[in-house]
Amino acid sequence: TTLSLISLLVGCDELWGDDIGYSPYCQDTETLIEDADAVTAIGVSGADLLSMLQESAEGVVRWEEGGDRGVAGTLDWGINPDNATLRFVDSEAVYPEPEPGQAIPAIDVECPDYIAVNGEMFLETEDGILDERLALTFTLNEYDTTWVNFSLALDPAGFSGSFDLEDYVDVEKYDEVSLSLNGMANASGLDARLEAQGTADDGEIAYAELLPVAHLYTPDSVGE
Repeated sequence: TTLSLISLLVGCDELWGDDIGYSPYCQDTETLIEDADAVTAIGVSGADLLSMLQESAEGVVRWEEGGDRGVAGTLDWGINPDNATLRFVDSEAVYPEPEPGQAIPAIDVECPDYIAVNGEMFLETEDGILDERLALTFTLNEYDTTWVNFSLALDPAGFSGSFDLEDYVDVEKYDEVSLSLNGMANASGLDARLEAQGTADDGEIAYAELLPVAHLYTPDSVGE
């Protein structure tokens, strides 16, 4: 299903002015973890995060758009963490003080503390559509310590496999199309989405559409 998001930002510069510097944000303070077995402030250790990253596993890729819609194939995947980058991140919400008379949006930000590690994920399909090595940051946050999260913006033209975004998305329909990989993993498996977003402005309204491209998963981890 394509989700259409109507942009409400047209003309917001007139309403809010140059307020971007006053938007709330999360300020992160990183500390390298020297003892991976030590329990951190979020109740789990660095070793707990590392234990959730499978070096090599098998899953499924199900294409959700284009000519391969609904077609499932075998996915080989795995994660190789760089243990030297294992760190604890204390994240605090910051609400900058605006200038007198400056109107800004009322936005609450959530800034959970988390453990992070850099690493490489490989994604390979037997048909060669995916043959990727991706540099990612894997995080385990205090809100949910059962899944490791990751997210990465992708260059649609930068795939090593035969993947072609135009096989799944009508790119001519949009002014710009971006692509991202968002997901989570643990010792039970993988649950990730390859998604595109198309944006356009017809002169009267600006809009964006979220376009599912593929679901990459381990059946047991998503209840199949």
